[in-house]
Parts: sequence; structure tokens; C-alpha cells
Amino acid sequence: MDKILKWRLAAAAAAVLTFTALVLPTFIAGMPSWWPQRKISLGLDLKGGIHLIMGVDLEVALDNARVRLADEFRRALAESGIPAVSVAKASGRPVIEAEFSTASGLASARELLSKQFPNLTLEIDGLKAYLRLTEAESVYLREMTGRQALETIRNRVDMFGVAEPDIRPQGDDRVIIQLPGLDDPRRAVALIGKTAMLEFKLVDDNRTAEWALKNGTPAGEEILYSRDRGPDGQVQSTPYLLRRQPLMTGEGLVDARVTSGQFGEPEVSLAFDSRGARQFERVTGEYVQRRLAIVLDGVVYSAPVIQNKISGGRAVITGAGSLEEARDLAVALRAGALPAPVTVLEERTVGPTLGEDSIAMGLRAGILGLGVVLIFMAVYYRWAGLVADTALLLNFPLILGALAAFGATLTLPGIFGLVLTLGMAVDANVLIFERIREELRTGKTPKAAVAAGFDRAFWAIFDSNLTSILTALVLYQFGSGPIRGFAVTLAVGLVSSMFTAIFFSRLIFDLRLRGRLENEGLSLGRLEIIKPGVNIDFIGHRRRTLALSGALVLIGLISIGVKGLALGIDFSGGVLIQSRFAESVSPDEIRTALAQAGVPDVRLQTYGAPAENEFLIDLQGGGERPADDPAEDERLSAGLRAGEALTRHFGAEKVEIRRVEMVGPQVGRDLRNKALSAMFYSLLMLLIYISGRFERKWGTSAVFVASLLGVCYLASLLRADLVVMTFTALAATLALCYRLNFQYALGAILSLLHDVIITVGVFSLLGKEISLSFVAAMLTIVGYSINDTIIIFDRIREHVGRARRADLAATINRSLNETLSRTILTSGTTVLVALSIYLFGGQANQDFALALLIGFIVGTFSSVIVAAPTLLFWPQSGGGAEKAPAVKKQAQAAPASA
Repeated sequence: MDKILKWRLAAAAAAVLTFTALVLPTFIAGMPSWWPQRKISLGLDLKGGIHLIMGVDLEVALDNARVRLADEFRRALAESGIPAVSVAKASGRPVIEAEFSTASGLASARELLSKQFPNLTLEIDGLKAYLRLTEAESVYLREMTGRQALETIRNRVDMFGVAEPDIRPQGDDRVIIQLPGLDDPRRAVALIGKTAMLEFKLVDDNRTAEWALKNGTPAGEEILYSRDRGPDGQVQSTPYLLRRQPLMTGEGLVDARVTSGQFGEPEVSLAFDSRGARQFERVTGEYVQRRLAIVLDGVVYSAPVIQNKISGGRAVITGAGSLEEARDLAVALRAGALPAPVTVLEERTVGPTLGEDSIAMGLRAGILGLGVVLIFMAVYYRWAGLVADTALLLNFPLILGALAAFGATLTLPGIFGLVLTLGMAVDANVLIFERIREELRTGKTPKAAVAAGFDRAFWAIFDSNLTSILTALVLYQFGSGPIRGFAVTLAVGLVSSMFTAIFFSRLIFDLRLRGRLENEGLSLGRLEIIKPGVNIDFIGHRRRTLALSGALVLIGLISIGVKGLALGIDFSGGVLIQSRFAESVSPDEIRTALAQAGVPDVRLQTYGAPAENEFLIDLQGGGERPADDPAEDERLSAGLRAGEALTRHFGAEKVEIRRVEMVGPQVGRDLRNKALSAMFYSLLMLLIYISGRFERKWGTSAVFVASLLGVCYLASLLRADLVVMTFTALAATLALCYRLNFQYALGAILSLLHDVIITVGVFSLLGKEISLSFVAAMLTIVGYSINDTIIIFDRIREHVGRARRADLAATINRSLNETLSRTILTSGTTVLVALSIYLFGGQANQDFALALLIGFIVGTFSSVIVAAPTLLFWPQSGGGAEKAPAVKKQAQAAPASA
């Protein structure tokens, strides 16, 4: 064995052992401390738990800052002896309004402002001054509010006792929270969203709240209500007339814990730091025999009479409700107050039993799909097929080890991405094996045929996998949750499959053939789908096939335009609840239970097998309603109450809430925009790569794409409609590709648009929902279709350099026939894997698998009858055949490949 072969064998063994070592802690507990400890975590859809996106109201935080600055400015004026008529935050406007009685007072205030308040700008109108936050101060407050909200939420979740929570920011005003294994999502939402703003306010003892309700609330005062529980357990409200300005807040709070009151009722005991203790002692000393209300989030918990000055910095909140409510209140207070209100923009809850079912379905679909592929390869290619099977199986430790090294989270779409990747990995082996067969037919020795087969197939494999990885990166950038898990698995799997197909398979072939000169020991099987010498006249029939293709595209566009698209809650917003009943129930019974609980009309459908008594309760959102529409908020709140209503009506032991998904209108619009952006940017990335790789126009394509992105950015600043902007940009892309002679890029993009329109059109005709998983399927289809197209383009580029001017059509035809075996084989294996997911991956994943099935079939079709013939329809006098010299010149500059 020569040294190079030994080195390659050692490298392959090292790679396998390293990645296997990385994945061991995921499956084996108690590994030594010096061993890598990162593990693959299970996603919420496999483990169960809750996924939340909380929105932080930054405008409220800025308004609170303006109120605080107005108070500080008022005090500074008083301390400096500058008279002012009024200083207050203007109602409904982002300014502080200050009015002065004299011009000299205004001038003095202006000087004071420049010295002590550099974070405010001044505008003067007569004797009035309008103070605004500087842009730098606004940015700083927004950033700090987001950070404080993130840390406060993290503290609360830590105190809640959830194992391995995942909490991270999303932009400036959102926080993503994932709590695996949580069995009480409603309590978690209530605790996380609690503002926990603790204030101590003086009660107006001269007037009653009833008087204020009848005659109007006096200036500087407000009416707040208590939340008392009566003897029957019902919540009762008592109004209090309070001074609006608090005497102190909970800033100095250092501890809050549950204690027992005089009669055993739960209370919350508070403890302040030294500064807070001094402030509390001063307040209680100044207002002896007055009532001091303890207010939390605008609710009066108690309003005791101050009997004497209280030292030591301790207070007690009574009326905290049940023991569980008192504990949650203590947790919220200990974790600190949120700097601004937060709202639930998106909520997805998965029950533990559904997670177990998802794992079982994913494994079943994966094993069956891969089993079929492995058997087929072994039967079709015999010994070489076993090499390919070994290479495919070797991907498991490599992919899982890489996921463990990244600390990735495995989701159900991630499992399907792994299965799909391995199904698509057959493509590289098929491409190599078919190329070796061609070389053997020319009379080359086995060693020479293997060397030529691997060398000539390398660039085709590299190009096709790289473009698929680019689409996976786009999917990761614009996806969320499980979709990102799918993108990560897909990208890692593609890199791994390239290594095993090119490096490991080549190593096995070289080990088997070392010292051999004849064909002994090199078996690629005798089965052939397409016999050598077959010459189907694809180009001769192009008008018929293009007419068929155009008709399908037209039908798809008409369906999309007339029938429209059924947007799922991912894009339209709304609430979706999956429930399973222990006994048979009718849809009318469920509707009656929901109507009694005040839940509006819902779409109800059976789910799974009839014997499982499982239903989907779908409350669609309001579509294009404003994100802050109170009616829409009420609809979503009512939808989330549906699960509680069913449990209350049928009994907790007879109803299992397996899944809850809530998407607010704002998140729905954002996800729609992200989906469009993902499709658009993936096309642009492919445009750059194809035009540069095949036509040596890297600079031109980069300038073109940069200009197009710049125009899109300006349009977005002007708030142009994203749908119109996207389609306009695509039209401009096609026109400029045509004008700039991007032959290969134009053919590829036309082929991709063909696939997308037909697949979306079929979903429109069938009334299937368009969801995030559908977008993931579409981007996978884009990667797969461009993979197929690149293989054909590579073969055309190889032959066209030797073709005569009049032979371009014949050259394209020859290339299509030479790659036809590979096209059918790889399409067949990937369709088998997608079919396995469709049949055995569970009803929740059927639409995802159906989109893949349609896309893979249509993508194979378009690569042959749309992308390749486009090279003949190029603008130049004398017709398409006259364009051959230009293609020839470019082909000579590029390295030959498969």
C-alpha cells in the first residue's frame, strides 16, 4: 500500500472516530470530564414544551423615560428658583411640554437644560418649550430596555425551575423563549408577561372613589381597583382613589417570599436594601394614620393604615390569592420589574405524548425511506452499490457528531432533513458510477476509469451541493424554530455527503483495485435504466414540451390569481389547537362547549385516524388587521381559552391538549415577508454563482445584484408593498439576465420559477395551506432543481467546446441523453424518500412531503425541457444556432466536468 493511500485511510478513520466521539455524550451518560460534553438537544416538537415570542413595547419605555425626565426637570427648576407654569409629558405626543410665565424664566430654563440635561433637545414656541429625547438617547433607551427585558425574563424563567431553557433576543424589541418539558404553559405565560411594577401610592382620604366615579377624577389622581376573593371564591373589585404619583417604587427591593398571615392565608413579605429601607422609613414617618396602597401592575393588593414609622425596610402584601399565585407574585418581584409591558406575539405548545409520537413517526419514515434506497443501490450497482450504502451510513456519525459539536437542536423537520439529505446524497454516487461506466465503455482500465469518473464528476458534485447549501443558509436566515433545525441538518448533511461520496468511496475503490489491471473485482452491475446509444430527441420536441410547461404554469397562475392561497396561521395569524378525546365526541359537542366559553366560530376538522378521536380547532386571524387591533387581541385570547374550555367541559381526564399554536397578526406579517425574502434572495445568490461559475461574469453579476438589492432597500424604506416589490425585482432580474447575456443563469432562474409556480399552483388548486414548512419545502426544491440543472449544464459545457456552430442543438440533446440515467435514478430515490415521509411521517408533515414530491418531479422535468432548451432561444441574428460560438468561447475558458 503506497503512502498516499495510507494517509487517506488514516484521515478517513480519524474523521469517523472524531465525529463518533463527539456524538457519544448524546447517547451515553456519565462520560469522563475531559471528554467533549456538548450534546444534541431535542426540539420542542420532539420533547414537548412551549415556544414563545414576546414583544417588548419600547414606546412605553420611552414614555416612562419622558415622564421621569419631566419630573427631574421640574425639581431642577424649583431648586434653581426658576418659576414655571407647568412641566409635564404631553398627552399623546413624544415630547415634554414646559410653559413659563416670563421670557427671562424661559431663558434661565434653557441655560439649565444645556447644563444638566444634555440628553434633551429644545424647541421654543412663545413662552412654551418642547423637550425631546435626542436620537442617541432614544437608541440607548431602546437598547437598554431590550436588554433589561431579556435579563428579567431570564431571571424569572430560572426561578420557575425549567431545565435547559433557551432565551435569546430577536431584534431590539422581541425575546424568543423556549421551555422544554413544561407542563403548565398558561402559568408560564402569565408569570413571564407580568410587568411586576411595584408602587406605593397614597390613598385620598378626603374623597371616596365612588364620589370620583360620579363627579370626575381630580387632577393628579387616579382610580385603581383591588382584586379580592369573596367567601365563594369569586373575584371582587373595590375602587380606590389614589394619588397618581407614587411615593416610592420597588427599585430597592431585594427579596420577596411567601409567608403565612394571621389566619394562615398566604402573604408576600418584602425586604428592601438600605436605600429603599430609608425611603420606606421616611414615607411611613411622614404619613402616619394615612392609608398607603401597595400597587402591583395597576392592581391594589392592600391599602393598610400606617400606624407608625416602619424601620428595617420590610412590608407585607396581603390579598395575594392562592398559595400558587402568591409564589408566582414573589418570583416576579424577586426577578425584578420589566422595563416595559410585554405581549405574547407567538406561542407554540407541544404536549409530551405528541413529542413521543413525533419521534416514532420520524424514525419510522426515515428507516423505511433509507431502507428502500439502500436496497435499490445494492441491487442496481451490486458491489459499487454496497460501497455507496456504506458511504451513506457513514454519514450518520459524521452528521450527528457535527450537530453535537455545534450544540444543535434536533427537530422533527431536522430528522426529515437528515433523511432527505441521505436520499439526495445518492446523487453524487450515481453521478460517479454512471461516469465510471461511460469511461469503461471507452476501453479504459478499471483504475483509469475510476480516476476519470471521480475527477470528471467532482465539479458537478461540488457545484450542485454548494448551491443547495446556499439555499439552506437562506432558509436558516429567514426561518425560525424547527425550520432552522431543518436548514442546519440539511446543510451539515450536504457537506458530509460530499465527503463520503468523493473521499471515502474513492478510497474504497482504490483499495479494491490496487495492483489490478483488468476489470476483475470492479462490479457496477448489469442493470441499466437507459441503454447506451439511446438518443431521445428532446430538442426536436421542445415546442411541445415547452407548450405543456407553459400550460401548467398558466394554470398555476390562474389558480393563484382566482382561487388564491390558503394561508396557514404562520402567515395569517390565529390559533390552532390539536386535542385528543378519551371517548368519542361529535363536532357539535365541541362547538357547543366552545360557544359556552365565549370562543367565536372556529374551523373544526378531524385529525388522524377516526378511532383516535382527535380534532384540530382552527381560529384564523384577522388577516390584514392592524397588529394592535383590540378586536384581534380578543380573538386570539378567546382562541387560547379554547383548550381550557374543553378541559372544563369534558373533564381533564378525558381531554388531552396535544398542541397549541398562536401567531399574532404582527408575527404573521413578518413571517410572510420573510418567506418572500427567502425565495427572492435565494434566487439572487444562485444568479451570482451560476453566472460566475459557468460564464465567468462574477463582477458583472455582483454589480447587478448589488444594484438590485439597493433598489429593493430604498423601496422598503419607502414602505413599498413587499409582494409588488418582489415580483418587480424578479421581472427586472430576468430582463437584465436576457440583456447581459447570462445564458446559463437565465435558464436556471426560468426553470426555478417554473417549479415554484407549478408547486404553489397545485397547492392552490387542492386548497392546501401555505405554511412555514411549505416554504422550507420550496427552498429545498429550489436547491434540488438547481442541482439537477447544474449537472446538465456541466455536461453541455463540456461538449460545447468541441461542437461545431450548427451542432449546438445536437450537443444539448446529446448531453441530456448522457445524463438521463443519472436524472431518473436520483429523482427516483429522492421521490421514494419523500413518499416515505408522506406515508409514514404523520398527518402534520403530509403537506410538507407533498410539496417535496410535486417539486422533485416538476424540478426533474424542468431541468430537461426548460433550462437546457433556453440556450437555443438567445437573441442574435440568425437564430439560436448562431449563438454557439459565444457559448464555445466561454466553455473553453472553464474546466471540463461531468
